[in-house]
Amino acid sequence: MKTVLMSIKPRHSRRIFEGTKRFELRRMAVRFDPGDIIVVYESHPTKAIVGAFAVAKVHRGTVEQLWERIGEGFGVSLEGYRSYFKGAQTAHAIEVGRRVAIDPVPLVKLRERHAGFRPPQSYMFWHRPLEQLIGTVETVLLMFGRTKPPGELVSETPAGLSPRQTVVS
Repeated sequence: MKTVLMSIKPRHSRRIFEGTKRFELRRMAVRFDPGDIIVVYESHPTKAIVGAFAVAKVHRGTVEQLWERIGEGFGVSLEGYRSYFKGAQTAHAIEVGRRVAIDPVPLVKLRERHAGFRPPQSYMFWHRPLEQLIGTVETVLLMFGRTKPPGELVSETPAGLSPRQTVVS
C-alpha cells in the first residue's frame, strides 16, 4: 500500500469530502492501486492537509469514453471536463473509496514538522510514517477502520477525535 500526498484545488477537495465528486481527475497516468491512501493537500488559498481517501480503483480511457462511462461522478460540467483535458488523448480518474476529513493541518505546521516541506504541484509519494504528515494516530486508525495502524506507525493513542475528524463512505 502506498501513501500519496496530492494537491487538489479547494472546490474539488470540498466536493470529494461532501460526496458529490466521486473521482479525482488527472491528465497524466497515475500508478495507484486499490487501497492506496491519498492524503489531500488543499491548495491556495487553504494551503492545508484536510483529509484523506482510499483509492477504490483507477479508471483510464479516452477523454470521451471516460466521460460516457462515469462522468456523472466527476463533480464537474462537461464543459469544464473538456477544458481540463483539452489536447489530452487519455483521461485518468481515481475513484474515491473510504474518505475521512480532518481538522486542517496548515502549511506552516507542516513546515514546522518537516523543514523545507513543499507541497507537490500534482502529487508525491510519502515514505515516512503517516502520523508525521497528518499529526495524529487516531486519524490514521479512523481512516483504516483498524485497531492497529498500517505500515511504520508504532504507537497508539486513545481515540479522542475532534468534531471534524469524521469518516464518510
